[in-house]
Amino acid sequence: MVMKRASVIKFKRTQDFLLHSTSTMIEGGGINTEPYIRLEASVANEDLFKNLMTVLDASKMGVPRPKDFDKSLKQYLNAVGLRDHEDLYKDSVCVIVVNRNGTVSFFPSRNEGMKGGFAILPADKVEIPEKSNIDEVVQALLKAIEKCK
Repeated sequence: MVMKRASVIKFKRTQDFLLHSTSTMIEGGGINTEPYIRLEASVANEDLFKNLMTVLDASKMGVPRPKDFDKSLKQYLNAVGLRDHEDLYKDSVCVIVVNRNGTVSFFPSRNEGMKGGFAILPADKVEIPEKSNIDEVVQALLKAIEKCK
């Protein structure tokens, strides 16, 4: 079974998007992995879709755990143009996207800040078939973003 994962973070103030792959480590658990893509609020649906597919496709299984999590986090924050880890949680929401078994699931989350991170709200998930068209995928993502807390 191949599973692909990504995160889509939306900053409420600017309405910008931040997309990145989420890879599964050898010992389990997810970690943010490249590519890290920042998109302006005015992004066209086609570009949002294309970039979402890019980060989903880049998701890997069985990646090694970083030797230095702080260094790994700093590289991630620099790549996405954020100064501090706190900035990731300021005025933002996150949708976890999972493509598995022919279904794409969009999991809204609750922003619990630095301490709790983005906590998935499984009851609010939005699911569509993997073969959905561009507009269906983007509409499902936007619907999940609206359900974030």
